[in-house]
This record gives sequence, C-alpha cells and structure tokens, in this order.
Amino acid sequence: MLDEQLAGQVVSAARANDIEPAGLLAVVEIESAGRALEEDNSTPRLLFERHVFYRELSKRAPGQLQAAVAQGLAHDGWRPKTQYKDQRTSAQRLELLARARAVDVECADRSCSWGLGQTMGFLAEELAFPNAVAMLSYMTTGGVPAQLELMIKEIKRKKILDALNHHDWRTFARSYNGPGYEQNQYHTKLANAYARWASHLPSAVPFLRHCLDRRPFLRPFLI
Repeated sequence: MLDEQLAGQVVSAARANDIEPAGLLAVVEIESAGRALEEDNSTPRLLFERHVFYRELSKRAPGQLQAAVAQGLAHDGWRPKTQYKDQRTSAQRLELLARARAVDVECADRSCSWGLGQTMGFLAEELAFPNAVAMLSYMTTGGVPAQLELMIKEIKRKKILDALNHHDWRTFARSYNGPGYEQNQYHTKLANAYARWASHLPSAVPFLRHCLDRRPFLRPFLI
C-alpha cells in the first residue's frame, strides 16, 4: 500500500483526469510499490532492461554494443529469470545505471522504466520530449506530480483509459505492461490491488458525480 500523502496525490491526479482513483492507485502499487525515488532521494525509481539497452545501442550507438554485451549490460531478448537478479536493492539499481551510462547516457536512460508508473525512457519522443535525458530531467525536477503526469499521458496515448476505468485488466495489461504480462500475472495483480483500494476508498458515487460535473454528456451512460 502507498503512504497517505502519496495516495492523496494519486487520487487528485486521477480525479483531474477522469480516472477512477482506485484504478490508478492499483497501477501505481503494482508498477512501483508506491516508491517514487531511489535511495539517493533524487533518482526516480527505476528498473534497467538489458534487452532494451541492446536494442537501443544497436540503433543509436552500435559501436558501443559489444562493450556493453561483454560487461553483461546488454543481451538480445528478454530474459526475465535472470536479468533482474542484480536489481533487488536500490543500491544495485543505481550502480547498474551508472555502469550503463558510462557506455551511453541516452541509451541507458531509454532502457529504464522510471517513476511511479514505470514509464519507459524510450517513450520520450512519444511523450513530447526531445530525448530520454530530457524526460528524466523533467521527472527528477518535477517529482511526484511529473511522474504521475507522464504516467497518465502514456495511458491516454495508448487509449487504455476506458479499459482502466472499466476494470478490463487484460486489455490494460497487454498495452501498458506488454505482451508478456501473463507470465507475471500482471492483470491478476492489478485486479487484486484494485479490489483492495476500492474497499479502502469512499463509494464510487463521488467519482461518478465528478465525471458528470465535468462532462454532462456522459449522464445517460452513468445513470
């Protein structure tokens, strides 16, 4: 569960974007366990993806690829059973990021998922940034509000807001987490987290009234 202050920020962001708060809280809980920052209290919480680093180096800095492979920082294809073993602590994640950045900063930043919503760095241009370094700077400077902003932007751009609000966890998971979502039962984890949050939050009636106040044309569909 998230601490009270963070949960309040998530609820506020959800209501400002016509998202059911319990749904957005569930995504934050499953993606980042409600931890916005690494132990340095500056770097947004991250997960480094070696297969993405391989892909990004291949496209952007091919001359650095073999060095990254030799250092165990990059490999072709997702290897979920092994590639996260050295990312169990914040110190390990920060150390791994530093090693990857020593190879190529932009490719390293593109190869991590960041913040409360674990927004992938390679989505930078899609989210209106010139590159991943700029996106990460925005998230670092903007703190929790910036992390939530980009998370919601991704949800909207992927057109899965309705899936989230209608609790269509499989559709949401397939787009937000990727085609391998079933391996980790991502959709089931979301459903369980949603049920917990829905039981802790007030009735959905205030949320529906909020939607009607903002978008009266929805009244026939919500009543």
